[in-house]
Amino acid sequence: MRVLVLFLFAVALAAEPEVGEKEFDKGLKSVRSLMKRRKWKKSRTTLSALLDQHKERDYVRARLPQLRELMFECWFREQYG
Repeated sequence: MRVLVLFLFAVALAAEPEVGEKEFDKGLKSVRSLMKRRKWKKSRTTLSALLDQHKERDYVRARLPQLRELMFECWFREQYG
């Protein structure tokens, strides 16, 4: 019985979003909003700051391909319109 309780507790913890993940999601929403308004430099610097604040987090690592695409698009559009 104790093993089952510990297992269920571990599963519940794994299912809960990491601390900071909600803030990270809010920040990404802000970056996308800036991108829609074609604020490329602000988008890039905001995304960069967000990544610095949340570096080494699993929820960031899980989205690296998506984050690379966002950063590249911001940089490219800032440079070449």
